[in-house]
Amino acid sequence: MHNVLVKILKTLGIIAAILVVLFVIAIFIVESPTIQNKVMKRATAMLTEKLGRRVEVEKVNISLIRQSVGLYGVEIGDKETPPVLQLERLEFGFELLPLLHKRIVVEDAKIEGVEASWISQTKKGPMDNQAIIRKVIASIDGEQSDVNIQGFHYRTDNHLPRKNENKPKHGAFDPGHFDIMANMKLRIDTISKDTLVGQLLECKAQDTLMGFDIRDLHAKIQTNYKKADIQDLTLQQGNTVLNVLEAELTLPSKKEERTLAFTTGTITARTQLRDIARTFAPPLEYFELSLNLTLHMSMANKQMAFRDIHVTTDDGKLQIDANGDLLKTQPKDSLDLRFHIDHMTAKSGIAEEIINQFSVKKLMMKQLRVLGAISYVGNLNILYKKERFNGVIQTNTGAINANITHDGMDKWMSGRVVTKGFDLGKTMDIKVLRTIDCTADFKIDISKPRTAEKRRLKGGKLPICTVNATVDDCIFEGLHFRHLTADIDSDCAEAIGHLRKNGRIRDLYCTFTFTDTDDMHKMKISKPGIKFHLPVKRSKK
Repeated sequence: MHNVLVKILKTLGIIAAILVVLFVIAIFIVESPTIQNKVMKRATAMLTEKLGRRVEVEKVNISLIRQSVGLYGVEIGDKETPPVLQLERLEFGFELLPLLHKRIVVEDAKIEGVEASWISQTKKGPMDNQAIIRKVIASIDGEQSDVNIQGFHYRTDNHLPRKNENKPKHGAFDPGHFDIMANMKLRIDTISKDTLVGQLLECKAQDTLMGFDIRDLHAKIQTNYKKADIQDLTLQQGNTVLNVLEAELTLPSKKEERTLAFTTGTITARTQLRDIARTFAPPLEYFELSLNLTLHMSMANKQMAFRDIHVTTDDGKLQIDANGDLLKTQPKDSLDLRFHIDHMTAKSGIAEEIINQFSVKKLMMKQLRVLGAISYVGNLNILYKKERFNGVIQTNTGAINANITHDGMDKWMSGRVVTKGFDLGKTMDIKVLRTIDCTADFKIDISKPRTAEKRRLKGGKLPICTVNATVDDCIFEGLHFRHLTADIDSDCAEAIGHLRKNGRIRDLYCTFTFTDTDDMHKMKISKPGIKFHLPVKRSKK
């Protein structure tokens, strides 16, 4: 037994000695410059053949002692015919023993100085793209990999003026001029030709020119490259935090004639709208009022649906319940976004607080306070540079049925309001006037250049507008008056109105003027008159 054990030990010793000698020889052969140059040429030829593009490598370093392979000065493609991909350094570490079984097991990888450039075709012409990555560090444990991407920089240039150039009210978002800096950490749990399971652990990104400032972005992702499931997505920008519990996406593919589609679970958000001001809407620059939002979203056939929208302020003074549909976005002048407001409640004071979030001239704020709590049920339609409202507004002084258009292209606000039993006297502080039933058509100039020029010439605090109304019934000094017509023309300094009541044999008329909507009780009535005429024949029914 002793002799057998000795022979086994001697045999193992001899095998070990031979392996050591072979390893030393392998190190000497593989790490020699001649062999490594041959390996570099062979690797370059194989990559060129596989990629179908020119591949150049300045240097290859294979070290069996450090168990690593490094490629330096890699360039793929021609500068004259992009895309071009350049790498200063690509290095990965491997396990030595699996090589004896013709298996490659990578333990870690480092990439430095990645630069890619290419040209994409857009509707506005060719656009240059450039992506730079300072460093990528990956550690691999079995199927799981942790990837740290540092100094990612993505730029685009369509060689056209920025969309908001000389347009101070336009947001800075412009895909033709991205300039994004980012750092991110990923965890890849499983990756194969038909499956990817992983997590975006951390992402911080900025485009200072455009106004993006993503301080945190993380999510869990699983995809077969046709569909993707996303869970626990969180995005934070400034004072805005958005959470998506789950979402399912169908990924687009021209080859398979598949368009982007998705559905989400509950989306929750807490936001201050100023966070998106620079990017999308500069007038929101001072909007610091915090809003809480929940909704569900979906998209199919290039149309989006927003369901179960609920918006509220922290104090509950503002509450909105709505549903919406984005029916068309392209071409941009065909934009069609529709919301049905199931219920909106704005308690006393919140409407004024919201208006004060904007740096605009504030008119008729006194009347707004008198209206008190406001509720609204109706529709909002957002078109290209135009918004339309139609619905019923309930206030402390009565109800208003409104159909209003805000025309951002021609800079007019116009529409029709219908009231029944509305206390106009209380609203406008005209004590001799009480409730009114009327239909009024109006048109208000909202062009800053036009109104500024008129105010420069005439001064004044009034809106520049015209109103044409039919009064079915009103109470004035305790008396009922019916079937009146009224028209008002305001030039910002003075509003001149004409009131007329047509009768069978006589017409009554007068003129009234005012200069400040906050002092309507100072309204002046002049030129009263009466006109007799032959009896008007009434049609027989």
